[in-house]
Amino acid sequence: MKNYVQDGDSLSVVAPYNVDSGAGVLVGAIFGIAICAAVAGASLDIEREGVYTLAKTSAQEWTFGQKVYWDDANKRCDTDSTVGPLIGAAASAASNPSTQAAVVLNGTIPFGLEGAQAAIADIAVANATDAATAATLANACKATLNALLAELRIIGIIKST
Repeated sequence: MKNYVQDGDSLSVVAPYNVDSGAGVLVGAIFGIAICAAVAGASLDIEREGVYTLAKTSAQEWTFGQKVYWDDANKRCDTDSTVGPLIGAAASAASNPSTQAAVVLNGTIPFGLEGAQAAIADIAVANATDAATAATLANACKATLNALLAELRIIGIIKST
């Protein structure tokens, strides 16, 4: 094959933030485990497949095989699909409370967030009959649009600012 580049189990990326060796890292829609520590902006090799002990939301009990999502804001795994992209599944049960658990990475790049996502309310149709109503409607539209933009950034459709 003339178009083969590499197997993709490990990739070189640019660290989007300071990363410790063995920590999870999300670069766009690609999730992996840092092979070594790196500062934001530095070259970083990540592993995209395998089973790793990762930080998790402490107040969750996990069952073997349960879907696991990456909460990039808190740099930990979670079973709530609204926090970020699906990265794999629980490789073992984990108790509540516990701060770490084994996760088998799925090694795939999701098309979008998987599972039920946080709702973004529709913009209500309203007629502004006075300045106060117009300002309220404008603020509601702005909030809805900002929520939509945030979701598009999370799934990698648009770049973060």
